[in-house]
Amino acid sequence: MQEFARTDFATLVKEKGAYFLTRLKDLKSRHKEIGDVDGLGLALRMEMCQTDSFTPNRTLADKMFQMGLEGNLKIHGKTLGLILDIGGYYKNVVTLAPSLNITNEEIDLAIDLFDLIISKCK
Repeated sequence: MQEFARTDFATLVKEKGAYFLTRLKDLKSRHKEIGDVDGLGLALRMEMCQTDSFTPNRTLADKMFQMGLEGNLKIHGKTLGLILDIGGYYKNVVTLAPSLNITNEEIDLAIDLFDLIISKCK
C-alpha cells in the first residue's frame, strides 16, 4: 500500500505505455506480419497477420507461442523463453499487460525478443 502512496502510477503508466507503444510501432515497421498495434497505458495488443498486414495469421501466432515456451531464444548472450498471451477472435492477437514497474530496458528486451521470434517463425 505504501508503494502506491509513494508512486504516481497514473503518470508512470502513461509514460511507459507510450514508450512501449512507440517501440511496438517501430517493430511493426520492420515486420509486415504485424497488423494493428494499439493500447491504452500498459494494456497493449499486437495483431499477427499475413504479409498484407491485415489478414489474421493464427499459424504465426501459434508458432510464436510454441517457440517462446521452448525457452531457446538466444539474445544478448542469454538463453530466454517468452510466455505469450494469445487471444482475439482469430487467436492471432498478442496481449501485453506488463508490470506497472516495468523498466525501459525490460521493454527494449521484450521488443528484441519479439523481433527475434517473429523473424524465426516467418
